[in-house]
Amino acid sequence: MNTQQKDKIFHNIKTNHLTRCAIFVSLLSLSSQLSISMGPIPMNMATLMVLLTGLLLGTLYGSLCIAIYLILGTLGLPIFSNFGGGIGHIMGPTGGFLLSYLPACCIMGLASKYKYSNKRPKNFTRLLIIIYCTVATLLIYTIGTIWFANYTKKTIDQSLVLTVYPFLIGDAFKIAISIVLHEKLTRLKI
Repeated sequence: MNTQQKDKIFHNIKTNHLTRCAIFVSLLSLSSQLSISMGPIPMNMATLMVLLTGLLLGTLYGSLCIAIYLILGTLGLPIFSNFGGGIGHIMGPTGGFLLSYLPACCIMGLASKYKYSNKRPKNFTRLLIIIYCTVATLLIYTIGTIWFANYTKKTIDQSLVLTVYPFLIGDAFKIAISIVLHEKLTRLKI
């Protein structure tokens, strides 16, 4: 293989990854708009996309997507929940949830190495991914709740009632959806 062929392959790989990043930033932005107001913290589909972004793109490109999403939203693009944007969203009561997307995506990127194959039982792979999804979701809850409690001067117990308990069932469904989509999209080599 000559140098020109290697350069073409390297260029295509970079273009492929950057295109996927742009698509996932767009999907994350759109999923943030699919929301239901539930008090101070809206329930939306962004956490599902954070899980999928890490699972499907890995740690490096998944984190890049989340960072771009956070930067664009902080700069004022209306891509946060309910078409919100600006530094006020990052510095406000829900800022911890938004900022927790980055480490949660990194955790999910670690899970991306577990592919469905004949070498490993399918249920074992699912179990590993369920564990990673649960840890990432708990991380989002932890950072978001501590930030919310600090911002609003509420106790952790009061904050849990407002920021975690109403979302447990919905987030369990998001974990299930992410596992199913990951399995299907991995088989399609997406």
